[in-house]
Amino acid sequence: LTLAFALHGYLARAKPEPAKLTAYYLSLSVGGALGGVLCALIAPMMVPDAVEYPLSLLAASVAAFILLQRGEGGIMEHVSTFANVVRRALPSTVAFYVFFWAIGGAEIKNLLPLDNRALMNAVSAAGLLTLCTYRGYMRAFYTCVVVVIIMLGVSFNGVVGYETLYRGRNFYGVEKVFEHQNPPARYMMHNTTMHGIQPLGDDTIPLRPVSYYAALAEPFGTLSVMRTHPVAAIGLGVGSVQCHASPGQHFDHFEINPMVVELAKDTRFFNYLSDCPGTHEVMLGDGRIMLAAQPDGRYGTIILDAFSSDAIPAHLLTEEAFAMYERKLVEGGVILIHTTNRHIDLWPLIGRQVEARGMVAYGKNFVPGADDKLVSETYWVVVARDTATLAPLADGDSAWKLLAADPGARTWTDQYSNILPYLKLLRD
Repeated sequence: LTLAFALHGYLARAKPEPAKLTAYYLSLSVGGALGGVLCALIAPMMVPDAVEYPLSLLAASVAAFILLQRGEGGIMEHVSTFANVVRRALPSTVAFYVFFWAIGGAEIKNLLPLDNRALMNAVSAAGLLTLCTYRGYMRAFYTCVVVVIIMLGVSFNGVVGYETLYRGRNFYGVEKVFEHQNPPARYMMHNTTMHGIQPLGDDTIPLRPVSYYAALAEPFGTLSVMRTHPVAAIGLGVGSVQCHASPGQHFDHFEINPMVVELAKDTRFFNYLSDCPGTHEVMLGDGRIMLAAQPDGRYGTIILDAFSSDAIPAHLLTEEAFAMYERKLVEGGVILIHTTNRHIDLWPLIGRQVEARGMVAYGKNFVPGADDKLVSETYWVVVARDTATLAPLADGDSAWKLLAADPGARTWTDQYSNILPYLKLLRD
């Protein structure tokens, strides 16, 4: 945001006389259009990772630094300074890498391929050392630029100890599948969010839901309606939730990202859909639209698992959406909502939404045992038309907390939503 203000301020100061305004505004428009085409069309076809965003920020930072020098030094001086920083930082980076590799112990077997943890530490140490040898602010700035470039390369290369099996990109973001051996497991990552884990090892042991979905064993085991009627699940992931199905029970999975569907169905990577009990159908499209097309009174359970990424689909939480969910449920049916999120506190929002519908909601923070490394701490909410439906769950486990709305909070609708009151940064 600060960078954007700085560059927009420079553009405002560079505004020419009225006779040249047409060319000025045309240049701004063409530049914006080219940037949009680059990020939306060209970059997804050219690179398998979202490198254009951090690289654009880095390039904009360098441009702002050069432009705001107000004529102090030409462009070649900046190029020369950058080259000098690279020459000075490179030997110390190599030396520090060998040092951190040497003290890495048993986890680092070979000098090559590069170990990312050792390289991150080496770049940080070399950058700090280089900064200490410089007094000029221009050299210090380009030292930081070199450090950021190398760290970006390291981060996009992957994580040490993980074997990347697949990396792809489409309109919805970057999907990665990789394995790790401690403990043996296969992972799917969507952008920066883990979308599912499958344990590896003994094929004679039945698959079990792990990561976020192990927590659902309690409501599935306690509420009979969840085992005796079809289930609708918005958000497929790797299909882990299918393993909560009873024999003969049917699950409808709704997923908007075709790449996620392809990976979940590919038995080279994941086997939940192929090996878990029950029957299933995967429907590609927007979850709310697809679910609305299903018969009323069809489902015993509706699972909403689309809120763990940085950006949440607000249309799944509006008053109109909850009205539709209620129509699709059988008598005594429930809605399960996965509310684990780094930035947004969804509990008071859901409390307000269900209060407007005359429904009731309980939430629980599931904390895994220390012995199961594949189970994640997670937050789930269960919603029903009345308290009696959830009594077996809430009465049997005091960790389920009744959700309450913030005083004076406004209900989200298809015409209104406001995420600011629910940002954790502003609520702490």
